[in-house]
Amino acid sequence: MKFCTNIILSLILLVTIVSAGCAESAKAVDTGPYINQLRDASPEARKTAAEALGKLGPDAADAVPPLIETLGDSSPEVRYAAAVALGIIGLWSENVVPGLTAALKHTNPNVRTYAAFALSKLGPGGKDAAPALLDALRDSSQNVRTFAAMALGDIKPDSQKVIPALNVILKDKNPAYRRAAADALNALGVAASDAETALTEALGDTIPTVRSSTIRALVHVSAHPENHVPLLVGLLRDSNPDVRSTSAHAIGEIGENAIEAVPALTEALKDDEWTVRSSAAQSLGQIGRNAMDAVPALIDAVKDSEWYVRSSAAYALASIGPEPGTVVPALSATLKDEDPYFRKYAAIALGFMGSKAKEAVPDLVEALRDKEDFVRATAAKTLEAIGPDAKEAAPALIGLLKDDSWDVRASAAGALGAIGPDSKEAIFALRDALNDEDEVVRQKATEALKKVNPEASGNSK
Repeated sequence: MKFCTNIILSLILLVTIVSAGCAESAKAVDTGPYINQLRDASPEARKTAAEALGKLGPDAADAVPPLIETLGDSSPEVRYAAAVALGIIGLWSENVVPGLTAALKHTNPNVRTYAAFALSKLGPGGKDAAPALLDALRDSSQNVRTFAAMALGDIKPDSQKVIPALNVILKDKNPAYRRAAADALNALGVAASDAETALTEALGDTIPTVRSSTIRALVHVSAHPENHVPLLVGLLRDSNPDVRSTSAHAIGEIGENAIEAVPALTEALKDDEWTVRSSAAQSLGQIGRNAMDAVPALIDAVKDSEWYVRSSAAYALASIGPEPGTVVPALSATLKDEDPYFRKYAAIALGFMGSKAKEAVPDLVEALRDKEDFVRATAAKTLEAIGPDAKEAAPALIGLLKDDSWDVRASAAGALGAIGPDSKEAIFALRDALNDEDEVVRQKATEALKKVNPEASGNSK
């Protein structure tokens, strides 16, 4: 298992640096030297060449044949690097699937592991490898079996043999293998609907990570996930917080049809773990107006000790859309939160309410003086969403047209435009903004002037 973890970490590291390599390869890098280096006498040099080709991404398409050959290199490390490079390059020749399929039968289990990984990167283009990957599910190496299961989920084969095979693996004695099977079924989505029964049984797995993967898969393979809401509600009481959080998140994906989960999600807002409380709040927001009964608890959650929970609760309140008189005061109060990012999210939540948040204008005007420019910009955008009812904010917005931040200046101009003719005192300041050094600010000022002074705009035509 440690080896499998190391593989995953190394792949993440390599994928992270691909973007930089691909940017450089836009200069038509000659791959010839790297291809030649794949035949160097030094294993380290060959490994370096394979890694370099992987970093070039799609621009190393002409290196696919020699990389396929390199899968048979005498050095295991070189073979690993070649398989990873093939998984990253992304543009495939007709020989890549047969080459990787053959590599699944290599005597070195690590080569077989990386071959399965590379096939997973092909997506549906690797469907022809499905029979070989099915065989690999019986490989003597746990790592090969695990990566083969993952690959089957990613390539989404048409073969109906895949689902039964993955269903069997859900009962395997190795938890990593069971989790890989659940993740593969999750990737297959509704095409794996025949796995619903097996996944439902797997919800009782003794390993929390397997239960979490199973929850995600069950919701995605089902054509009617709302039928599983009672099971998911029960898992909100699971002994493991990650499972509880995953269950809450899954309920949210079901949306408005998960109305029967509202009481349990409301109770989950009091969970000892903030991740569960945050997921519960998000899910209530996704259920929408059907979660109206949760509004009082969500207003309390806006004062949670964790800002993630406060932010999720704020979004939920805005999404549910209760009467402004019950929610606007709570959100307005959070504009003074000690965490600047939450102040920003509170303003965004008010913005979702549009003109219904007009009672928050005085607090938003105060937020225009926030020490953080991103909070000031967000407050201005929220005032724009409120529109003409935010006319009392016009003087403060005019002052922001001289702010050091271009985003703040542009947002202020947008808000003044949304207020319209009631902000005519902004005309001279907006005309000055037409000469702003930033193009976005100039554009916003131009648009705002047309709305603030429509008569003048009409005469200019």
